[in-house]
Amino acid sequence: MQHYPTPDLLDSTADKLRWYRLKNGYLQVEIADMIGIDRSTYIHYEEPTRKFYELDKLQLLADLYKVNIESLLNDYMLFLYKGQGKQLKALRTSFGLTQNELADLFNTPKSNIKYWEQERCFMQYDNFVKIKRCFDIKQNRDLVRSLGYS
Repeated sequence: MQHYPTPDLLDSTADKLRWYRLKNGYLQVEIADMIGIDRSTYIHYEEPTRKFYELDKLQLLADLYKVNIESLLNDYMLFLYKGQGKQLKALRTSFGLTQNELADLFNTPKSNIKYWEQERCFMQYDNFVKIKRCFDIKQNRDLVRSLGYS
């Protein structure tokens, strides 16, 4: 925490959760009890390898720390939180791709693209990284603004 005076300098949700917990003087077991999960589950929340978090639990943590939930989210979780379906469809159509073409590009079944766009299931982290890399979200400023990223 001494190396990072503000959580804005942190990229991972795990690091942000640890930062807020330590800043507020809580133990992991106390946080786990407050949000209704087992201590061992919460320990995993602060592991750097964790990619996916239950949004309802993150909302409880945001409320506890009196911050906006978006301030706790990494790029992947922010993508899910802001609606992966509408964002994926906007990216796909902005590049003039059909669902079949996108599926071929990512070597995944068309049904995955359909389910992701309909938000019938969450896109896995590895697929998010592929899509982010392919569409170069961060460098396409107009598209980034239209999707609600800052």
